[in-house]
Amino acid sequence: NSDLQNNQLEEIDDDAFNGFDSMSQLFLNNNSLHRITSLTLNGLIDVRILNLNANKLICIKNDTFINMNKLETLSLNNNQIKYVTSSLFDHLRLLSELNLESNPLICNCHMKWFKQNKILIGQPECKSLIKLRNIPISNTTDDEFVCHPTEMDMCDAFQSKFCPQNCTCYDHIVRCSHAQLKLIPYEEMPIDTEELYLDSNNIEKVPMELTDRLTHLLRIDLSYNKLRSIQGHLFSKLTRLETLILSYNKIQCLDSNAFNGLKNLRMLSLHGNEISTISEGTFKDLAILSHIALGGNPFYCDCHLAWLSSWIKADFVEPGIARCAAPSPMTNKLLLTSPISFFQCYNKSESDSYQEKCSSCLNNTNPCSNNGTCRLLPTGKYVCDCLPSFHGEHCEKLVDTCLDNPCRQQGTCHVLLNGRYQCNCLAGFTGRQCEINTDDCFSNNCQNNGTCIDKINDYSCLCLPLFT
Repeated sequence: NSDLQNNQLEEIDDDAFNGFDSMSQLFLNNNSLHRITSLTLNGLIDVRILNLNANKLICIKNDTFINMNKLETLSLNNNQIKYVTSSLFDHLRLLSELNLESNPLICNCHMKWFKQNKILIGQPECKSLIKLRNIPISNTTDDEFVCHPTEMDMCDAFQSKFCPQNCTCYDHIVRCSHAQLKLIPYEEMPIDTEELYLDSNNIEKVPMELTDRLTHLLRIDLSYNKLRSIQGHLFSKLTRLETLILSYNKIQCLDSNAFNGLKNLRMLSLHGNEISTISEGTFKDLAILSHIALGGNPFYCDCHLAWLSSWIKADFVEPGIARCAAPSPMTNKLLLTSPISFFQCYNKSESDSYQEKCSSCLNNTNPCSNNGTCRLLPTGKYVCDCLPSFHGEHCEKLVDTCLDNPCRQQGTCHVLLNGRYQCNCLAGFTGRQCEINTDDCFSNNCQNNGTCIDKINDYSCLCLPLFT
């Protein structure tokens, strides 16, 4: 059991309860939670009693409790919930008690199921329509539960509060087309977004944080931007993604792991980029891909690209638009119809130059910051060898030379540039690390042949007999 009540909690991280699969009761009442999703409750497969009373919950979505098949008692009273649909409980076969009292319930068509439901306890009341206000739902008639055409789903209304400027967010769809974006405002997007339109902007890079956050995505449109490369494992957490549109960018290089994890991808568009070669195995995870758009790219059709022609021919996923730009014997030939024997490395130095163009260490965008040295590994990946002052995957972090506080005798450490530090010593100490006790006897004032005894920022005199 877990008792987290009365803790002023405002938010719980996704997957915070992973590993608590034997917990049977969870008490989160009397907090300030404004949002609970299926990811919040992920891992609580054995919980039978869940108490969320006295929070600030506004929206309960249909999949919120989707993994809690053993739930028997659910308490949601004294929140700000407007309504819930019957489908919320379709998979909660064991639920026997539901408490929704003291919520501002809207008695519309979505709430008609309440009257026939036998799991409700207490007397939840309508709070919206004047004629039904404060009337127990059990005392209303079916024809009073109506929806108006302009009425917005309250969960969608709640989610719309999380929407980037110049974008529209509704029904799990975020549209940021023509929004003059240079950076993707992923932190402002609803986490349950399923379709994301970022086309026709000035985006140069897709941050890993975007795909880490929006794991429910089914469709992404990033066409007509300024992307130059796609890094490895960028989309690996988007296991539900079905459509990925990257057309009309400036992509030259695809990491061999760029599309790892996209096992449900059906459509991939790379049309209209600057791709000249693709490493074998780049599409290995695209098991159910039915269409790939590769036209409008200057493919260098040598022996290194023979695999792509074979792959296209095997399942006809490319409709015969992609053409070769070079070498000269292959100019303007289709990848789909050209015999595999035509894909030859006629000029080794020229072939190598095309292969090296997308080497992480050899292209024009050295991934290592702060003068770090890029070192290519046999696997095709790379590591950055950093100068002593820097660390991190790309040498992007300044070494904190004060982390282990090299200053002795309670001296204060200050980080300087180029991996250096400075110790501000307490009175009585000196040295680079405050390791030297200042000799206060250096200019002592002991008279009559008295002996000076050095102390910390002080001294004393040991006097001969007859002197004090």
